[in-house]
Amino acid sequence: MPNIFISHAHSDRDIARRLSRLITELFGEQFKVNYSTSAKIDGGIPPGKDWFSWINEQIEAPEIAVILLTTNSIEKPWVIWEAGAVAGAVMARRFQTAQNNAGETGTAASEDSRVFPLALGLKTDEIPGPFARTQLVDALNEESMQQFADSIFQIYSNSLTLDRQRQYHTKLIGTIRGFVDDARPMADWLPLDITEGTVQEWLRRVKEFQDQRRFSETRVLEGWIDIAFGREHEEEPRPIDFRLHGLLGDMYAAANQPTDAARQYEMARRLARRDVFILRRLGKAYLEQKLVGDAERILNTMERLAGGAFIHNPEDVAFKARIHREKGDGMAEKAFLEEAYRIHPQSTYIGDLFGQALVATGNRAQAVQVYQQVVALMNAQGEKTLWTTATELTAAFVQGDEAQFRKLAEDVRSHSPTAEQAKSIRGGLERLAKPLRQQEWLASLALV
Repeated sequence: MPNIFISHAHSDRDIARRLSRLITELFGEQFKVNYSTSAKIDGGIPPGKDWFSWINEQIEAPEIAVILLTTNSIEKPWVIWEAGAVAGAVMARRFQTAQNNAGETGTAASEDSRVFPLALGLKTDEIPGPFARTQLVDALNEESMQQFADSIFQIYSNSLTLDRQRQYHTKLIGTIRGFVDDARPMADWLPLDITEGTVQEWLRRVKEFQDQRRFSETRVLEGWIDIAFGREHEEEPRPIDFRLHGLLGDMYAAANQPTDAARQYEMARRLARRDVFILRRLGKAYLEQKLVGDAERILNTMERLAGGAFIHNPEDVAFKARIHREKGDGMAEKAFLEEAYRIHPQSTYIGDLFGQALVATGNRAQAVQVYQQVVALMNAQGEKTLWTTATELTAAFVQGDEAQFRKLAEDVRSHSPTAEQAKSIRGGLERLAKPLRQQEWLASLALV
């Protein structure tokens, strides 16, 4: 059975699928049509098959190759490589056939193999150099498409039954017209290809939403991205770019939608499996859903990647401490943070976490000492940010200094915290209120 190979960019898969259907409608099952995104096992890359090996097999095998040229595919160097490789394989096969059949007629298919560049919605001056000298097939022109179909028919007419030949001539005009009618809107609605330029543009747009704190609109934004890249009908959308998925994950996290945040971070992780920043954010999204087992699985991956360096990153330390806390193991949390604080006595962040763990396990006196060290260190550093002020607020809460606590609450408000930041600060205080027996301090506390 003769092979026809369609070379195309992934974003042009709908056109490749429609072209495959056209060939089947005209010629029945006379040809085996292959293209990389076909869902059929015998038409696309089989599960587990190496992509490069599969492509090489298709290049060596076809009697006919169709190179889909669109605004997306002409940017792909491998499309030109495939076209050149197919043409070379065809010439070599014809030469070998001539040698083997010296003095014989040979088969029509081997002598008349073809490579057809098929352009969709491109202007003449947009055609890449290697194809500009070739007779192009215009996918939006019925006459050009009929000539393309007739070329295939002429090559294989001797192998077609009379009934199949009659069916071909009967169906030709209507079938071609149907293809062109379908192809026209496809040309107008070609999805974006994944390039650095298109990704950068969408990163800019998402960042603009982030800067404007339009977190509640993240799902709408994701929908626009899916439409732009042609992913809206995919049951399991392929990842686009780990930066874009990471940013969308951050947007969902800020909108308090941890399930969607985790879904985006998982997409980012598929493209950057060793990126600890993505892993940590994914783990936190799992914790927000109370999926402690999934978060612990991420933690184990991070520790394997970082080795002994894991404890040297305060964010990683905080993540592991929270897993202990979510598992209800306050003593393990305290012991881990005590070791981390011993290694990093200059880290006010780890000191704050350690102080909170001490309070939670009934060690208020030691917590007061730790917070005295933390506040002294912050004063020496001269930093006055929202988070250093929030740490001082927690220190006053632990030390039982209500007047200082009220004053620092005003200082926190002067930093104009966002609702999410205020929620985080208050959450830390609420965790300590019960063991400190100071719940009434929070009754009238307003941070925004």
